[in-house]
Amino acid sequence: MMTGRCLIFFRFLALSLFLVPTMAAGTTIFSDLGPIYSVYNTDAGYSISGAGSGIGNFYAASPFTAAIGGSVTQIDLAVSVRLHSTPPTFDAALWSANSGMPGAPLPGATWNGLSTSTIFGTGYGLVTITDISGLSLTAGNLYFMVLSPVSDDDTSYNMWNYNNQGIDGSVYYSTTQGTSWALEGLHGVGEVLPTTLGAFDILSAPVPEPTTMILLGSGLIGLAGLWRKFKK
Repeated sequence: MMTGRCLIFFRFLALSLFLVPTMAAGTTIFSDLGPIYSVYNTDAGYSISGAGSGIGNFYAASPFTAAIGGSVTQIDLAVSVRLHSTPPTFDAALWSANSGMPGAPLPGATWNGLSTSTIFGTGYGLVTITDISGLSLTAGNLYFMVLSPVSDDDTSYNMWNYNNQGIDGSVYYSTTQGTSWALEGLHGVGEVLPTTLGAFDILSAPVPEPTTMILLGSGLIGLAGLWRKFKK
């Protein structure tokens, strides 16, 4: 027959196993995407194009401040292709900020040859980047999401759709392959109009709930104490 001490021991064991930490929902480092039925503005955006597109070579950089720190696990981009434009490809990268402007690409934060199948002005469709590892952002720091053509001379003509959540900022563009940048929305001398950020989000990995971590630790401490008594 099981003794009282054995019964208590196994009860603590079951409790400790039950209290394995649950995982909180995936956390959002940044997002200006809307709800599922109105994700972004389908009819307006920034040109992401190669020199062979007929409109010139354009990069676009939208600033964002990391709401939380953490490892980046997923990025969703609202990019669409102009009708009949080929190829529907582009590159994406996360850049540091330097005096409020795009600084340089972060190590391990460039994704080449992404492709969109959404036609500009026709509906919603996000380009999703997953399997991201070894990339962490710091809460409160300013960064830039930068989109560019795969080749500076290609014929691509894609659009980075505006967000529809009223989120503005100092958006920059480059016609010099990112070696120099100019502000979107310049109006007159020294006057800058608010510019709508491109639509995207940056997600981080789920993290253990703090309360369950505390409970697990308490259960294991109790379990260790009872085990010592049981052995004696």
